[in-house]
Amino acid sequence: MRFDLCEDLQTFFQKYNLEMPIQTFIRKFESTCDSFDITEKKKILFITKLVDGAVKTYIESQSIPKSFYELKNNLIREFGTQFNPAEIHFQLSKTEKTSKETHIEYFYRIKEIASRINMEEAEKYYIIKGLKENRAIEIQLQNCSNIEELKEKMKLLDIQEK
Repeated sequence: MRFDLCEDLQTFFQKYNLEMPIQTFIRKFESTCDSFDITEKKKILFITKLVDGAVKTYIESQSIPKSFYELKNNLIREFGTQFNPAEIHFQLSKTEKTSKETHIEYFYRIKEIASRINMEEAEKYYIIKGLKENRAIEIQLQNCSNIEELKEKMKLLDIQEK
């Protein structure tokens, strides 16, 4: 039985679409590749299978990069969009948990919005602010030292509600 590593790894990725910031796509791509000890050269080959449209045309129109680092920087320079932190903060300040969402679904929705810029403390603030929970739960969540601890407490809230 023969395995095609690129084909097998595709189960961990979505194809790139222009709605996702290229920086986020590359960060997720690199994280998965690092988990599987993918070489730099294979990263170059594999990323070309995950992109299409303008990004693929751009890659094909350039000389073969000497490293994945070079390709990554070129893609970010060409397709990276600068997000206005004030706009992200505004969007986060208006986002609240819906009655149809679980706590953890809401947590990941806020994380996706906030991922456009690096802002862990703000993520925690907006996650807690939008919950509409009682004050005791808010205080408990505010005492979380990092985003992972907050996520675990959000999971516990979902379990307690069942």
